[in-house]
Amino acid sequence: MQVSFLFFCMGNICRSPLAEGYLKKKTSHLNTIKVKSAGTHKYHIGSPPDPRSIALAKEFEIDISGYRASHLSQHDLNSYDLIYALDSNNLEYFINHYPSHKGKCSLITQFNPIPQDVPDPYYGDMSDFESSFSMIREACDNIIRQHLVS
Repeated sequence: MQVSFLFFCMGNICRSPLAEGYLKKKTSHLNTIKVKSAGTHKYHIGSPPDPRSIALAKEFEIDISGYRASHLSQHDLNSYDLIYALDSNNLEYFINHYPSHKGKCSLITQFNPIPQDVPDPYYGDMSDFESSFSMIREACDNIIRQHLVS
C-alpha cells in the first residue's frame, strides 16, 4: 500500500523543501512512499529553495537544488494521504481554506514530545535554518515511526 506525504509552509523555499528532501532520503529504500512539498502563498512559485536550505540539506547528503517551489493545489489535497503544516499559522490557513481536507492535515511536530511550530528561518541566519532543520528531522523521524514502522 502506498502512503503519500505532503509538507507545506508559506513560501515553499525554506522549511517544506527540507522536510520533503529529508523524508525522501529516509524512505528511499521504500518504493511505496510518495513525498511532496508546497506553499500556501504564491510568492516564490518556480523558484529554487533558499540557498541556505540547499546548503544545509547538502550537509546531510540531500540534494534539493533542483526543486522548484509550488503552490498548494486542490490536486495535491486529493492526491496525498497525510498533510503536514510546518507551523500553526499555515495549519490555520489550511483549515480555513480547505475545510473538507482538515481531517488529514496536522502540525508536522504532532508526534514530537512537545508539538510546536517549526520557526520560519527566512529572515534569520544560518543558525536559524539549522535549528528549524533539527526540528524537521525529529518530526520526520517521528512521522516515520508513527506511519511506516510496524
